[in-house]
Amino acid sequence: LEMVMEKKRIFSIELAAGGTLAGLSAISAGAPFVESPIAAFIGAIGGVLHVTCGKAIVKVIDDTSSAIAIHFIAGTWGLIATGFFVNPYYYREYFIPHLSSEVLEVRTEFCRGLFYGGLAQPVAQFVFVIFVIGVTLPYMLSVIVFFNEVVQLRVSPESEIDGLDRHYFGGLHESIPPRLNMSLNAVTWPSFQDVSQVSDAQKKCGETSSVIFECKKLTKKVDQGEELITREKRLYAKFKYDSGCLIVKPGVQMFRGKKFYVPGM
Repeated sequence: LEMVMEKKRIFSIELAAGGTLAGLSAISAGAPFVESPIAAFIGAIGGVLHVTCGKAIVKVIDDTSSAIAIHFIAGTWGLIATGFFVNPYYYREYFIPHLSSEVLEVRTEFCRGLFYGGLAQPVAQFVFVIFVIGVTLPYMLSVIVFFNEVVQLRVSPESEIDGLDRHYFGGLHESIPPRLNMSLNAVTWPSFQDVSQVSDAQKKCGETSSVIFECKKLTKKVDQGEELITREKRLYAKFKYDSGCLIVKPGVQMFRGKKFYVPGM
């Protein structure tokens, strides 16, 4: 799916593994009660939701592992889908060892999917989803807010760029390219300007030392935004020296939601 959406010729191992887990999350609710082709269908839709919703969610929330798409979105789909596809025969076979014949007969009449003539089961599944969200969401939000106030769940942008090995453990991991093992302040930084100040001619030919970030606060004079500019320099350092090699391409580029211009190198 990602190969079609992104027009790539290779697939992502990360998305493939996440899609498999999302499919498992989706079918977990109705696994004993649905037919095998239906189970494959529910799992496949869970994988599709992981890819599509994961790409949308990450633009709003920094969910790097796609946990929301895998567990919440795909799991919710699985709960609702169970209400449509529960087979009364499988339901009966599953509960025969646990219920008396009279109770089982009554429950089988109600516990059948919408496509098997039942209406109570899909309604019950939907109500259950609302109940679970209503119980868990306030609790989890309170836990997140509490721990964020106590220990600060997110590190600073500088820590993200330099790496936690340096900020928290006093060193660099051996897997980090040697080119990153330098003081960021020692790098010769390009001059920062507002992107609107660059003429078309300058964009076309450009100066090799110019990189222009578009940011509302950077429209002011450079000397009025030293802290912000320092942070942008760090972002540029990570972007430029990622994997120890120059990966910036000429032209207008996007990085972390900001647009900047890179002239011909």
